[in-house]
Parts: sequence; C-alpha cells; structure tokens
Amino acid sequence: KLSVAKALSNKAAIVMSKEEDDDQRAIHIYQRALDVRRACLGPTASERPAVDLADIIWGQASIYDRMGKHDQALSYYEKCLACYQESVGHESSQVARCIQSISDSFLRGGHYTQAHDAVVEALRLREAIPGVPEEDIADSMLTLGTILFVWREYDNALPYLERACTTHMRIHGKFHISVGS
Repeated sequence: KLSVAKALSNKAAIVMSKEEDDDQRAIHIYQRALDVRRACLGPTASERPAVDLADIIWGQASIYDRMGKHDQALSYYEKCLACYQESVGHESSQVARCIQSISDSFLRGGHYTQAHDAVVEALRLREAIPGVPEEDIADSMLTLGTILFVWREYDNALPYLERACTTHMRIHGKFHISVGS
C-alpha cells in the first residue's frame, strides 16, 4: 500500500504540472494518496507523522495555492509543517521548504508582514542547514528582497536581490527566467 500511495502522489504531481491545469483531478489523486498512506499507518496515523505523509499534504497545499485559494493552501501548509516538524524536527530542509511555501502564499495573497516573518525564518533555516541547495537560499533571498522592495526599503532589499540574482545567474546562466525575476 505504501508504494501505491507514493505512486498516486507522483501521479498527482505530474497531473498538476501539465499545461491543461487539471487541478481538480490532481486534488482528487492527492486525496486518494493521502487516504492510502493513512491506511498504511493505521489508526494511530495522527500520532505517527511521516515525511511522505507531509509530502502529500504539501502537494495538496501547492494546488490550492496555484488556484489562488490561499486560505486553503495555508491551512494545508500548516498541517504539512506540523507533520514535518514532528517527523524530522524543527531544523530541517523540509521544514524550511514548507515555511518558504507559507511565505510565498502569504506574499501572493498580499499579506506582506506574515510573508516577511515566514521568509526570514525560512532563510535562517536554509542558511544554517548544511547541504541546502544554493538555489533554495537564493529563492528565500528573492522573496525577502521583494517584500522589502514593496515596502520601499530599497537599501535593505538590494543586497538580497543582488545575491539572489548572482546565485541564479551562476547556476542557470544570465538569460534564464529566474535571473530576470
């Protein structure tokens, strides 16, 4: 059953990434994956969080976020965050990714103060945890720089935006879309 849950989760991610934006189908598949995974864990599923369970919940949150349903997305991201924290601890790359997603969702929803607070924590974690890809750190810096720019704190925004740009340019080349961001 565990491999079925993983396969369903992967299938939902593929459906979500397709051009036709079949979000409702992806939501249904993620829900099936979640149901199968919880069945594998048994009646104590809520007492035994697992990383793969959090990954499925993160996928669900991502769909709602993409659909512009930020309140629903944030609810799923919060569940995901709690599951990651209980599974792998508070100082992990999964926790940092989830907090970054929370920040991005707040940002897209126009909630800049909450986005700022979350991205500061995501950046702190990403810089402190060995092995976090430089691109992830750059993404957090881009988000933080963007928020500071919106707040017209240009002098504070500039170092974050420059470092994000430099990192993305080094990784992808100067004509990649992430550099233009």
